[in-house]
Parts: sequence; C-alpha cells; structure tokens
Amino acid sequence: MFNPQFVKKLRLERGLSQEQIAKELNLSRPSYIEFERGAKELSVSEAETLASILDLSLIEADKHKINTSEVKIADIVLESVKLNKPFADSNNLFLQTSIND
Repeated sequence: MFNPQFVKKLRLERGLSQEQIAKELNLSRPSYIEFERGAKELSVSEAETLASILDLSLIEADKHKINTSEVKIADIVLESVKLNKPFADSNNLFLQTSIND
C-alpha cells in the first residue's frame, strides 16, 4: 500500500524517528525498520494509523506506490549512467553501458 521510501522521506521531513512511528503503530522498531526497507507490509489498520501520523490520506499514499511490474531495470541503469556521466567526464573516466532488451 505504501512506498517505503516515500514514507521515510515524509517521516524525516516531519522530524519523526523510527522509534516514534513504531510506538504509534504498536510495532517494535526492528519491525518498523523492516517496513521502511520494503521487507514487511503493514496491515490495513497500521497503514491507516501511519497515514494519520504523517497527515496523509490513503489515496494520496497510494499515488506513491511503486508498481514493480512497470519498473524496467534497463531504464534504471541507463538513467544512472546519464547521471554519472558528468562526474566520469570531469575525472577522465570512461563510462559505457550496453543493454540488450
């Protein structure tokens, strides 16, 4: 339901600790950390509580959900190469990629 990276970003923007969020969700901190790492899903009631804590509607949260079926690794790699090319060029490094679809 939630994109863990988006939740982490909001948590940090609001100055909340993992411990504070975990306590409000009645979770242990390690369990909450698993959620932020994407290894654990929240229950519906936990998601509702989290949305309330972050002052976010579930509809808005759903807009930031990652649809893994739409993620193309090749696109991620190519974007990464593009972003790193200026650094490589300024340091006389050769950067090349080849991806076969």
